[in-house]
Amino acid sequence: MTDAASRSISGLLPDSARARFVDELEAAALTCIASDRIEPLRGLLDAWRSTAEAYADTSVTSTGEDLEYLDVPEAVSRPEPIPEGKG
Repeated sequence: MTDAASRSISGLLPDSARARFVDELEAAALTCIASDRIEPLRGLLDAWRSTAEAYADTSVTSTGEDLEYLDVPEAVSRPEPIPEGKG
């Protein structure tokens, strides 16, 4: 599953981001091997999946043309912290 996930992510990234993804993927894999834990790789794939989705979304531009600014700022409530082990 991890191999398929990394292929689908890298296929959506531009060359410059793909190179960075591969470098970070290699570092995370080495960390996983050294620590005998998979969490660093899962976190990396989750983060890069979001980045790949943003690149794939044609309604998002790199210039910010797609952003809408509020005339009057809206206050939002402060989110509650996520308890350990639940995020």
